[in-house]
Amino acid sequence: MKQAKTLLILILGLLLAAAPLLAQEGIPEAISVFIEALNAHSYELAAPHLGAEFNIEGVPKEFRELALKQIFALFPYTITEQQLISASADGKTFRVLLIRTDGEREIDFTLDEEGKLMSTTLFQAAVKPASQQQPRDLPAYAEARFELVQNLIFLQGELNGEKTVFLLDSGAPLLVLNSKYEASENTIILSQSAGVGGSIGGVGTTRVQSFSWAGGSYADLDVITMDLSHLEEKMGRSFAGLISMAELEPFETHINYKKKTLKLYRLDEQGNHSHKLPKAKSVIPFRQEAHIPVIEARIGSFKLNLGLDTGAQSNLLDLAYYNDLLPLISKVQADTVLGADARSMEVNTGLIKKTRVASKNYGKMRYAFSDLNILNEAYNLSLNGLLGHPFLSKQPFSLNYRKRELILY
Repeated sequence: MKQAKTLLILILGLLLAAAPLLAQEGIPEAISVFIEALNAHSYELAAPHLGAEFNIEGVPKEFRELALKQIFALFPYTITEQQLISASADGKTFRVLLIRTDGEREIDFTLDEEGKLMSTTLFQAAVKPASQQQPRDLPAYAEARFELVQNLIFLQGELNGEKTVFLLDSGAPLLVLNSKYEASENTIILSQSAGVGGSIGGVGTTRVQSFSWAGGSYADLDVITMDLSHLEEKMGRSFAGLISMAELEPFETHINYKKKTLKLYRLDEQGNHSHKLPKAKSVIPFRQEAHIPVIEARIGSFKLNLGLDTGAQSNLLDLAYYNDLLPLISKVQADTVLGADARSMEVNTGLIKKTRVASKNYGKMRYAFSDLNILNEAYNLSLNGLLGHPFLSKQPFSLNYRKRELILY
């Protein structure tokens, strides 16, 4: 099998771990379990103790769960002891001393009427104090041309008033900044996360003064950072970060790979817009697992759940299907999958003659075979694979997250 070019799969996952904790009598159960969950890097452990209106400053409500999963997975400290300092007369606000591996912190927690967490000051130190994020200026319609480099979409944008380039990666849940572009004095390095290839070191958070792209303008924005310089080197292209599903969600996003155009149609809460688009050839409903649109497809006798991802150069299938699908695969070769963690893995890839999506058969497309367990466990997904550039580039398409529709033209 001949060696082929490197494939980039830009999927951000999470790493789980565990740690011990000494609690003190008098601390409500919701607070104690929340702290234990931080040590265990487990959002699922904390979730039953979070109130319906639990708030993280600067994070839109619709992305609260995604942000919390990322915060819990990346929490960089071990809390060894918790001590009650004070409690309000109404029994709703508590100040707790957290003894951590890096020192001590006094943290406030607020509970609702049911004894569940409403807020905490724990996350306010993730970045240095700055003004509240300003509302986004979302255009009713925007159009941009993009550059296609090794089958990935690069768009013009601005960061802190300077023109730069971003990679469009719908497989990322939130905006990610390439850490070489941030001001180090404003950055807190958290820990590491995990993706298709393994762990990602040097993940942090920072606050940027301004960020803008075709989809709108942001001010005083807290963002995730990680070192993406290895991807720049492999692609021979510098870029400031990843534009994510969060930036696409307010729009119906129309992408035409042939014309290299991206069009954004602002949606109302029901997912409607006032613009007239060409007549669709097919409208495929999808279900959304975390931030990933998932559609059903069939290859051979297998019914598969495949995620849509603009940040995947190649289609991807779970390694568990390789042997069973081998009779349907031609031109097998050894390729290298390069993830956002800078780790390269040799994988088998091959052409599969027919993939059926909705009522249409798609001709030969190349798939890479890799273990998807880390990604699925991190976000509680049930993916059998991903559809990237080979599928998405076959026709102009739109994604509407609010109606949960993939529209093919």
